[in-house]
Amino acid sequence: MHLIYIDDSKDNALCCFSALCIPADQWLQALNQLVEFRRTIRTSDGIFASIEMHATDWIGGRGNISHNTVLKSTRARIFRLFLEEITKLPQIQIFNACGSKKDEMILFERLLNRINVNMGKAKSSCIIFSDEGKNYDKLVRRLRRHNYISSKLGGLAGWFNS
Repeated sequence: MHLIYIDDSKDNALCCFSALCIPADQWLQALNQLVEFRRTIRTSDGIFASIEMHATDWIGGRGNISHNTVLKSTRARIFRLFLEEITKLPQIQIFNACGSKKDEMILFERLLNRINVNMGKAKSSCIIFSDEGKNYDKLVRRLRRHNYISSKLGGLAGWFNS
């Protein structure tokens, strides 16, 4: 069993979906690792441990992240370290689908299909979580019945068809 968190980022022209996938039995270790990283940057740079690290605000110098002024170069260094820390999580997989904002639903479908294929290869299932925002339930329900991604074994692949 895997746990998958999906989030999106959009501007006027582009849309990107990212998914972090981790085996359920590795979740607590990953959480502890990230909490320890947050404690480290609190000690070294005075960064509040409870703030979210949104790239546009973080790198853009917006938001109250510390009792002290944090220079843009320091923010960039810490953000890079945070991204590196994510790649060190136990058995983490990262899936992305990026493209034109007008293709938002197609991009989300591609992301779900990547997850589907990888779960099939791992002979595993998953639970998907996301933040509050746009609801993609209608697309997921449709994919459960009509997923036209061919399987290498013939027929249609996937957990969407079950």
